[in-house]
Amino acid sequence: MRRAKYPPTAPALVQATLALTLLACDTPREPSRSPAPSPPPKVASQKPTPAPPPGATLPPGVRAEVQGKTGIVRVVEQDGFRLLTIDDTVHAAHFVGPGDAPLAAYDPLVSILVSARHEHPGHALVIGLGSGATAAELASVGFEVEVAEEDPAVIDVARRFFDYQGHAEVIDGLEKVRHCGCEYDLILVDAFAGHDLPPSFLDANAMFNFGLHLPPQGVLAVRLLGSPRDDAVVAAVRAFAGAFKHVRLYGTGAADEPQNLYLLLSHTPLRLFDEDLGLAFPLPLPAPEAAPAARTSRAEARRDVALGRMERRASLVGYLVRGEDGSFCLDLPHWEMGARRFVLTGSEATSLAKLLPTKVDFPTQGDLSTDGDVSGTLHSLLGGGGVKLSTVRFSPVVVAVEGKLSRRKPETSGDPRDVPRGAFNPGAFMASAKKITANAQGELLVEKVHLTLTTAEWRVFRQKTLKPLAARAAAALAKADFVAAEKDIRGMLDALDQRFGRFAPRMVTYDELATLLRVLVPPASGADEDPAARAEACNDARRRYRIGYGGPAWPTEGERREVSRMLVALFECAAKNYEQAAGKSPSSPRERALARSLVELFEDAGWDEFDDKKREALAKRAEELRKKWPLEPEPPPIPR
Repeated sequence: MRRAKYPPTAPALVQATLALTLLACDTPREPSRSPAPSPPPKVASQKPTPAPPPGATLPPGVRAEVQGKTGIVRVVEQDGFRLLTIDDTVHAAHFVGPGDAPLAAYDPLVSILVSARHEHPGHALVIGLGSGATAAELASVGFEVEVAEEDPAVIDVARRFFDYQGHAEVIDGLEKVRHCGCEYDLILVDAFAGHDLPPSFLDANAMFNFGLHLPPQGVLAVRLLGSPRDDAVVAAVRAFAGAFKHVRLYGTGAADEPQNLYLLLSHTPLRLFDEDLGLAFPLPLPAPEAAPAARTSRAEARRDVALGRMERRASLVGYLVRGEDGSFCLDLPHWEMGARRFVLTGSEATSLAKLLPTKVDFPTQGDLSTDGDVSGTLHSLLGGGGVKLSTVRFSPVVVAVEGKLSRRKPETSGDPRDVPRGAFNPGAFMASAKKITANAQGELLVEKVHLTLTTAEWRVFRQKTLKPLAARAAAALAKADFVAAEKDIRGMLDALDQRFGRFAPRMVTYDELATLLRVLVPPASGADEDPAARAEACNDARRRYRIGYGGPAWPTEGERREVSRMLVALFECAAKNYEQAAGKSPSSPRERALARSLVELFEDAGWDEFDDKKREALAKRAEELRKKWPLEPEPPPIPR
């Protein structure tokens, strides 16, 4: 339920839901032509025990044991979990014990993929079945799922002991990709040779074939396990990252401990936000000089991660607010109903009290009685809100903290939407939703405060550092001088990097600028003498920004963001040059096409460029031009 005054959800990446802590570190990167790295080092493992003959008694806790193509496949029940192991390496864990599963045992991969696919499920290929849980969950959220699994024993065990009922084909995943003529919106590589990816998945041919079967906005996802600094993990990340322009790495930990890692890759910008309860966190890509992590037993670490034994840690960035009970909370910016709120505990959390004035309002933006003016908050830095029943509280203080994360049990149970058909009561829905969404979803025992920022500090930084650079970049874009504009945009990104360190890419402001930088493609040579080429270059850049922008940030009334000035410059450059190229009385087919582009530009003026009054004036101007220049609509494309 979105308020009418906010923009429609047409731009593919504009609508998002953030329960992920932070903005991901998506440093712009060009596809690399460097050779693929050497295969990751082999990890020594004990020779597996041969499978027992049919009819033999199984060891205690072992439900099934069969010789598979890739090793001994076992189903083991241990500590409240049903495990799928291959040669004693855990490949899946289902909680079957009493009560709730440990928070750390939850797998957020599908939620991340739904977010990355912009909530538009499509055709998915899963390479590696495991227990079938991921494939089944993808199907449950609307994906049409195909599974390639080379070991028939794994498929049999998944169906008999893990209730998998979906598609599964006995075929090597790479062979499936090489020889099928279809296109996938999502390819998920969930296959392991022991503890690591099969080396064949890391060569240049594999990268080429993955990319060949993805549309421009398709996503390749790779599941890894280990420390982000493990040699094998670093080699895999670099191999995949070198073949795709946009790369994100998520982890279920916060530092270098062994954890589930999710690598997402695409040729178009990936969405920054996810709706999960802080169960996966964006991680920086491994640096070339990163020292290897201390290597522990890979088998033991993998089992601990699967069983949720690893300590859950998190680094969170959000608004520092004071709860009704006087507790200090962190509200994470997001664009959905409710709040993603964490109660901060410990002495380090108490030390943050001095940052908040005694009397301060924490307004919302959710069509609620608590809505208010956010100009005195850091909304322009982090964003959030703007949908009905959003209870995100905006604050004049933003903090980045790290510590131990634990879940809080909700004060109410159930979902207000879970009611019998025909029994829906709008009043009860609203009351229940408000109560549920106001609850804190977790606690963070703060061990370290990484960053604090007040509204006053942010205003000084914007005025002295960002504003001059933004003005110069806008002036350059108004003349279609993309090279000069790129230099000033990079200057702003460098300034944000210096001010916020590793947390800079997690700020919406940073993401907006980085996205704009990626879509700027200078006009073709000779454009100085061709206004039509300048117009097309500017209009194309603004359109690609709006289509490919990775994070939603609806500006409030009177709030102008750094990127807004540059989008306006692109718009005005396109309008001026379209008008010049079309002439006062367009008559030739080319002039009429340019005139039509000018009218469509006026009709397409965006909320992220102009306020309501200006957009209404542009729409009126477009109507006048249509009357002045009777323009036939552009013919539809010829069906293929």
